[in-house]
Parts: sequence; structure tokens; C-alpha cells
Amino acid sequence: MVMSSRPRTHTSRQSVQTDAIAGPAKTLDRKDVVKIATVVTNVGKAYAANKISNGNNAATANFIGWGTGAGTAAVADTTIFTEAAEARVSGTQSRVTTTVTNDTAQIVGTLTSASGQTITNVGLLDASTSGNLCIHSDFAGLPLLTGDSIQFTIKWQFS
Repeated sequence: MVMSSRPRTHTSRQSVQTDAIAGPAKTLDRKDVVKIATVVTNVGKAYAANKISNGNNAATANFIGWGTGAGTAAVADTTIFTEAAEARVSGTQSRVTTTVTNDTAQIVGTLTSASGQTITNVGLLDASTSGNLCIHSDFAGLPLLTGDSIQFTIKWQFS
């Protein structure tokens, strides 16, 4: 997951990229470096298999939500850690090339903070409420003021 941020103002916008390939912690670049974990959950693996076998009959995982709770993302996770009050956003979907043509699903969405809070994790889900947590990432807390936003770019590579 890679993050870049502009100088801090009341309406700061931060950009976060999450690579959804299970493995060691990734690096978050925000002028300082912190470690994050990104995992495709067990439910996410089942979701992908279902989407392939059932085509358009499976719900689309394009909802991005964030949370304020502590924890380390793990494949058994089913919820975002202390999901924040802001509604999940429906991200813009596309396919991009990482290694071979169109091998990566990309979902981009921006969440705006309704209050002063510290965001510690993000998830990709298949519903605007409840739903299945397909990808989960945790990171060092990002303090936000009311009106601050983070643009998340979630990439789910099939390799």
C-alpha cells in the first residue's frame, strides 16, 4: 500500500494504494514510513471463486469502508476494525495491468471524514452495509480533521 499526501491543511487529501496480494507487510510512504498489512480474506477468496463460477450473479465488491480500531489484518477477518460512521463509498472499478494484460482489478474511492478521528484500517466489501469483507488492510493511524479525505486505490492482482 503506497500513500502520498500533500501538506496538511483542513481539507487535506491523502492517496492510499492497497495491493491485495497476501504476504509480508507493505510500505506506506507519507513523508514518514510505516508498515501495513494487506490480505485477501478467506471470504474474499470464496467471493472471487464465486464471481468466476457464477459471473454476474455474484455481488460486486466495490464498496470501500474505513475504521478506527486497532488490529492486524488477517485472512479470517470478516469486519473492518471499529468501522467509522461515514457511509461506505462505491468505488470506480477498472482492470489494469500489473504483470500480464488486465490481471488486476482496481477500485478507487474517496472517503471524507465527518469528524476528527484517526483511521487505522480499510476494507473492500460487496455491499454498502453489512456484506462480505474481501480485502482488509491495516496501517499506522492517520489523524484526520472534519472534512479531510483519503482516496484509496485498492488493487486485487490475480497471479
